Amino acid sequence: MPSNPSRASGPADVSRLPRIVSRRSALGRMLAAALIASPVDWTQPSSAAPPDATQLTVNMRVPHDGQVLRLRHVTKDDQSVVITAIASDPAGRLIAAAGDDLAIRLIDAETMEVVRTVTDDATHHHRDVIRTLAFDDSGHRLVSSGNDGCIVIRHSAADFAATQHIDGAPALTCVRFHPSGRQMAAVGFDEEVFLIGKPTAQTKLRCGCRDLRSIAFSPDGKVMAVGGRVGDVHLFSTDPVKANGDHSLHRGRIRSMAFRRGSDSMVSVGEDGDVVVFDVNDRKIVRRVHVGNCRLFCVTMLDSRIAAAGGSDNRIHLIDTDAGELIGHLAGHRGTISDVAQAGQWLYSGSYDATIRRWDLHSLQESVPQLAGREDRIVERPNRLDR
Repeated sequence: MPSNPSRASGPADVSRLPRIVSRRSALGRMLAAALIASPVDWTQPSSAAPPDATQLTVNMRVPHDGQVLRLRHVTKDDQSVVITAIASDPAGRLIAAAGDDLAIRLIDAETMEVVRTVTDDATHHHRDVIRTLAFDDSGHRLVSSGNDGCIVIRHSAADFAATQHIDGAPALTCVRFHPSGRQMAAVGFDEEVFLIGKPTAQTKLRCGCRDLRSIAFSPDGKVMAVGGRVGDVHLFSTDPVKANGDHSLHRGRIRSMAFRRGSDSMVSVGEDGDVVVFDVNDRKIVRRVHVGNCRLFCVTMLDSRIAAAGGSDNRIHLIDTDAGELIGHLAGHRGTISDVAQAGQWLYSGSYDATIRRWDLHSLQESVPQLAGREDRIVERPNRLDR
């Protein structure tokens, strides 16, 4: 089994580490060296915090099917790309989208134009489906990973070209940056949680499940939650790193999780069609909403209260996590929704129907009965309604 970064006695000499760790190297050696002391400067915290975008009022009575973007395959001009993962930078300016052609597109969130298509060279590239994308809180680094077990880190200073390629892990399903930017965590088809960038006193972090699908860090970075096949959330404290118990949330796989903004509670979605609000301090389920006979694959918080969850019924469901109510849905996709991400006034969604859709949150922010009279409205911006 893989060794854990905790076996290192202290920071390694970064200058002596290779930029590429061969798949032929033992995974334990990779975790003990390359992951802890990467060429990326993990000692510097993120330089920018996410903007204050905690206010939104939603009106589902506004008919709207979103603006559509189709991405062309990099080698097959007659084919559109199936979207496997998307992510938004914290400033809401860029959307990163991964497709089944193994390329990553950077999209201007305001104009919806592709500003760069990243196709890496033979040394730094993915060889199989990209399952996960994430920006750090500064927006300067973008990480991708997937079925090939490679973790590729890109930097804005290099036009998001690959600056490090870590190889040798099992197939990975989710990689996330710690809010400090000094650490990452990765999970996949292995029971171990791989910590990247920071030594830990814990010999191994295990979840007792070899099918892990999701990671979420609390806003203050003190809690890491991991979810997978059996429907349990596995909680860990991050400083010091230690296991804090398992809690049953879903009847089946947990596919995605997100912490509510400024809160100690998290939202999880699963293949049982449930949206669960769980308080990590009190260790109890606060709300459970069943959205229907579908599997849910992704969730993001639109503000401190409203969650958007997408799944196999081709819809994005909007949930009031305070009231525990389904307040509506966004329809337009013709295939399973693989991922969702908010970028300022926009909600982006990617789908197996080979489209990305952009939903204008301003066109949805008139009051509905559940939210009438709220004063915590989204920050005012030009009201553009995409048709």
